[in-house]
Amino acid sequence: MTSRSSLSVSASGIVATIVSVCVAVFLVPGMREPTIVGSQLVGSAGQQGQREFRTGLPKHVPLKIKAKNVNNEKWTEDLEIEVANKSEKPIYFLSFSLIMQGFKASDGREFGFWLHYGRAKLIDFSESLQSSDVPLMPNESCVLRIPDADAEGWESFRKKNGKPHPSKIGLVFQSLNFGDGTGFSDAQGTFIDIRRQVDVNEKTSFWQ
Repeated sequence: MTSRSSLSVSASGIVATIVSVCVAVFLVPGMREPTIVGSQLVGSAGQQGQREFRTGLPKHVPLKIKAKNVNNEKWTEDLEIEVANKSEKPIYFLSFSLIMQGFKASDGREFGFWLHYGRAKLIDFSESLQSSDVPLMPNESCVLRIPDADAEGWESFRKKNGKPHPSKIGLVFQSLNFGDGTGFSDAQGTFIDIRRQVDVNEKTSFWQ
């Protein structure tokens, strides 16, 4: 399912709107367990609908994440994930897996959404920048949302199959591209530098 969503970017009172393509409601095949660096429990102990939001973000990846509206009844429509650039460089692409923990297909893969900032092709670190690419500058923030069509698609599937709302949601880091051939990739935040020359016969931590 493919649709368009708006991402709001703000810094020092300046607000811009960026339209990018988001692909959502996917199955996560064999993802390695990320390092959980924080969790946000929304609701009181005896309250129905209590939902826990967990963030799988490696400590060395220069981002700050805050979730809003996690506990809303229509959480897929209302959820806002604010991501701040805490590096000293502009960021041209970010992507995350938003996983509904405990919901699995018959083959064991988990259901979730793919959220991203920037042009989707920039998931490839060798992709050249275009004049239309708008970076997330240092100390700027963007807000990621699940596209309406995908939120509606999940809700329809959930009701049709008698599924409850998830009690735990996990946001897992996937990729950060600085647009200069460097960045971080995978749930462990492996550093990427496509300009680096590596001897194929040499074993280095870069490939581990």
